[in-house]
Amino acid sequence: MLKERKAQLDREGQLIQKCYVANPLDHASGEQVPFVVDTGSTCIVIPMKLAKRLKLKSVGGGEGVLADGTVATCDMAWIYINVGGEGLPTMALIMKDAEPLLGLDVLKMLQLQIDPVRERLLKPLKRFRLIKFLLKRGAIPSGTSSTGS
Repeated sequence: MLKERKAQLDREGQLIQKCYVANPLDHASGEQVPFVVDTGSTCIVIPMKLAKRLKLKSVGGGEGVLADGTVATCDMAWIYINVGGEGLPTMALIMKDAEPLLGLDVLKMLQLQIDPVRERLLKPLKRFRLIKFLLKRGAIPSGTSSTGS
C-alpha cells in the first residue's frame, strides 16, 4: 500500500493523489489509482470500470450533480480507500465514465488538508503535540504553555 501522501499537479493544475482502493470485503485484491483531489466533491467518485474490477456491489442508486450543474445517474457502493497509509471504508458514487475523485468525506475523516505549495496532503499537528514540540525546541517559554480561556 502507498505510504506517502505526496501528490502531483497535473497540466491543468489539479492535485493528483495515488490511493489504494479495494473491495471492503477483500483488501488484498485492490489496486493503486490516481485520484483528483476535489474539494468541490462531497464524496469519492469512481468510474464503472473500476467498480467492476474491484467487484463492488451496488447498494443503491440515485443522481449526482456534476461541477457544471449537470445531473447524472449513479450507483453507490462501499469501497475501501487507503491514502498515505491510512485507510477506511466509505461510500463511493459510481458513474459510467467518471474521473476518480477524492472528495471531502475522506479528507475530513482522515483529517487531511491540501498543501498546494508542497503538492501534498497534510495531516495537521494536534495542538498539544505542537505545544510540546515548540517547548522542546525552546521556541516558547515553558511558563506560557497554558491554553488560557
